[in-house]
Order: sequence, then C-alpha cells, then structure tokens
Amino acid sequence: INFHILHTNLTEKKCNKIKNWIKQFTKKAIYFYEVKKEAFKDFPIDEYTYLDFGAYIRLYLGECLQNLDKVLYLDCDIVVNASLHSLWEIDITNYAVAGVRDRINDYIRVYNRLNYNISEGYINSGVLLINLKKWREDFFFNKSKEFAKNNPKILKNHDQDLINMIYHGQIKMLP
Repeated sequence: INFHILHTNLTEKKCNKIKNWIKQFTKKAIYFYEVKKEAFKDFPIDEYTYLDFGAYIRLYLGECLQNLDKVLYLDCDIVVNASLHSLWEIDITNYAVAGVRDRINDYIRVYNRLNYNISEGYINSGVLLINLKKWREDFFFNKSKEFAKNNPKILKNHDQDLINMIYHGQIKMLP
C-alpha cells in the first residue's frame, strides 16, 4: 500500500507528523497533494452544513494521481482493521468505479432528482475503488465541474451525487 493524501491546507509540520505516524506501521511511500480551493470554485457549497469544497476533493483524484490507473479511496474517518487485498483485487476494468450501496438507495426521489433509473443503484462515496484511467479518459472532473456549475440545486449529496449521476450504469456494486 502506498498512501496518497489529498489535503487543502496541511502544514509541512503536520505532514511530517502524519508520515511519522504511518511509518510506525509500514515502510511504504506516503505522498501529499495540496489541492487548491480555486479548482472547486464552480461547485456549490451548502453553507448550512459541515460540508465545504473539501467534499469534492475525491473528484479530483484523476488529476492528482496521473501515474496511477486505479486507486482505493477511503474517507479520513475510515478505520481499517483487516487486509484490503481482496477489495483491491476486484476487477473494475469495465467500470468507472465500485462502491457500496448508500443508505438512501431505495428513495425514488433521489433517482428522480438525478434523472436515472432506480435499478442502477446509488453508492456511498466514503469507500471507492476507482478506475482513474477511465475517469481521465472521460474528463470526469471537468464534467463534474460543468454539471455542478449549471445545476447547483440538483446536488444534495455533493460529490456522491455527481459520481452516481455521471457514472450510473458503469458502477460495480460491492457487498
């Protein structure tokens, strides 16, 4: 496992603290990518919730990780206490992304809002196995930005809505 940490404003001191903590458990490489807020200026932010532009950072993975074709994305609040090997080995060659069904999966209003069929499902964006090669080929970040800019009222679950709406039919559902 190599660690690729996307952040918005970690100091060098904080990055070193994280590196030292991770190095207690592994000798693998740790990379930090500072993501500039300007890249997300066209994305709507709900000022009444805890979400800010950081909720959209995972959409930018294809731009940051240019040398990788696949990545396992984990939210920072995920605790891993077993091997990730079997998850990593899932073949997503013919999919844009793989994820677990979200708790709102059976709410027809979600699919009506995003304009696709309920049979295609809706995944949670906290744990994603992503085909970065496909995301780059599809210009996924630019498509996300364009849709968000032109349809801000449609997005209720920010990045999660964009992933599901743009890639419905190309998502592998995980158990």
